Amino acid sequence: MDTELDADDMKDLVVRFKAFYKEEKGEDFPSDPKVQLMEAVKAVFRSWDNPRANVYRRMNEIPYSWGTAVNVQSMVFGNSGDTSGTGVAFTRDPSTGEKKLYGEYLFNAQGEDVVAGIRTPEPIAHLAFLVEKLNRLLSKDIVIYRIVPVRPDAHARFDATSRTYKYYITTRKDPFNYEFVYKIPGKLDFEAMNKACPILFDYMDFTSFSKLHTDVKTNNCRIYKAGWEKEGDVWVFTVQADRFLRNMVRAIVGTLLEVGRGKLSIDGFRQVIEAQDRGRAGTSAPGHALYLFDVTYPEELFLLTVES
Repeated sequence: MDTELDADDMKDLVVRFKAFYKEEKGEDFPSDPKVQLMEAVKAVFRSWDNPRANVYRRMNEIPYSWGTAVNVQSMVFGNSGDTSGTGVAFTRDPSTGEKKLYGEYLFNAQGEDVVAGIRTPEPIAHLAFLVEKLNRLLSKDIVIYRIVPVRPDAHARFDATSRTYKYYITTRKDPFNYEFVYKIPGKLDFEAMNKACPILFDYMDFTSFSKLHTDVKTNNCRIYKAGWEKEGDVWVFTVQADRFLRNMVRAIVGTLLEVGRGKLSIDGFRQVIEAQDRGRAGTSAPGHALYLFDVTYPEELFLLTVES
């Protein structure tokens, strides 16, 4: 099996292939990378007209005039061990013609290994099996729950339709959660803080809660949800919006804390937003208690649902 070859075996194969090439071509294998690349490109175009390709086109009624193409890209070594791999994918099922993602992959393999028939590739629909394998490699503070193929033009940031953040606060000292929540001395009026939250829905320009001198075209955001809920001894602020400005959630929390301490009225909270002045808002709450909780995307972005 190709996966059983070590570095010395590979070096021996290179020597054998070069000798075979010289015997067949009557010249040394080219050492210039540009020459190698151009020969590889020519080989693809020549393959369009070989007997096997002609028979395949006739069987599948593919016009000869369609021609073929070559895509040149940086080399990715899929055979660097069990943490790498390669595969082939199509936008239709070649057996039925159904318009869906279809593909196969192999661990520790190069592109030719997938189509050569030496090893049996795995269907791309089985990507869920990757979850456990990848989680073994990741650090303890990172976990993958599922893997889902998406459209080639999908963008993790710009295609998101909403984001949800949570901020955790406690007024009680706890040695087991001090790294994850913001401990505040004294009492807070969470009822007043919750009364201030709906005011956020009335506005779109949140300049007052944005870090200064950021490289954004607009400070407009649409907030869909905001409020405080108690979970045990911890108060959780949940906020959902179509987008967030830099430092925005921490600034909102810091300003709501001013309401909770009685230093800022509910109407004063509204005035802070209308002022569009970061200097009018409260001090940003510490970052260690803020968490990105959820990101939503349009359904049409996903090509396949893979259950973990």
